[in-house]
Parts: sequence; C-alpha cells; structure tokens
Amino acid sequence: MRQLTLFELSDAALDAAKNLIRVYVKRGDTLESLHRSYLGSTSPDGMDAQIGGDMNQVRYTNNQLLVKRDVNGKVVDRVFTVKEIYDLVSAE
Repeated sequence: MRQLTLFELSDAALDAAKNLIRVYVKRGDTLESLHRSYLGSTSPDGMDAQIGGDMNQVRYTNNQLLVKRDVNGKVVDRVFTVKEIYDLVSAE
C-alpha cells in the first residue's frame, strides 16, 4: 500500500470537511444553524469530521470543523473554521 503524502492527506481532510456540510449548505442551511448542529461523521476509510468537540486534549468551539484520520498508525489532524468551509462549498 502506497503511503499518502502530507499534501494528499491535507487535500483529503479538506474534502472530508466539505463533504460533511455540503448537503446542508446546498439546501440553504445558514452558517448559524451549522454552528448549532454539532454535525459529525466517520467515513469507511477512517476519516472523522465534526463541528466542535475535542481533539488531542483540546476543546474546540462550534465555529471550528475538525478532521482526524489515522493513516498507517499516524494520526493526521486538521482544523478549519466552519465559515471557510461553508464559503468554499457555497462557491461550488
């Protein structure tokens, strides 16, 4: 199995963040309603995405979207603002 590069992992994390909220943005949900939702999901490939919560013993607010993935024993984490992901999905 080929090792993913850091760039590929970052790109996958961004995709996971966008996929988490895409359907809600496209149907017209507001940024505020997403903040209140505390959405979360886990994909079959082990990518977790959630709005707000805890990661690596740090508590994040519901203004932040967390993505975590375990790749061959190495945990890769990314934190985005919900607004930046909302804006990216809105522009699609």
